[in-house]
Amino acid sequence: MTDTQKYPIPTAAREDLEEALGLVWQQREDGVTDAATLRRLMNEGVEPGAYARVIAEGYARENGPRLELTPPGEALGADVSRRHRLAERLLTDVLSLEHGAVDPNACRLEHIISPEVSESICTLLGHPKECPHGHAIPP
Repeated sequence: MTDTQKYPIPTAAREDLEEALGLVWQQREDGVTDAATLRRLMNEGVEPGAYARVIAEGYARENGPRLELTPPGEALGADVSRRHRLAERLLTDVLSLEHGAVDPNACRLEHIISPEVSESICTLLGHPKECPHGHAIPP
């Protein structure tokens, strides 16, 4: 297996999917599970149709007025949130990036960090429990 096959460059569709699931993950941490609110946030903040896509592809389901992640959505939402928050810690703690530059760069990095790099970053940082904003870093 070549490195290109093992670590393909993520497509825009894959990045949008990860963004949508990361958004659901963070909103849930903040107590927001309302399907209508999450539909609006995803369709405005990620791409039109993002909400329908996460449901159609089986990453989430509506349960009455709530949106719930399915096991695959839960796994990918946790993974992308972990990569984003570790990237934020790396950019803040090691590279001393200005506050305003941290999130946009973490958003780019989260899509290309491999599992091995994610673990190495976590080890380098001493296994932090929280991102710079105080949100828990998923294990």
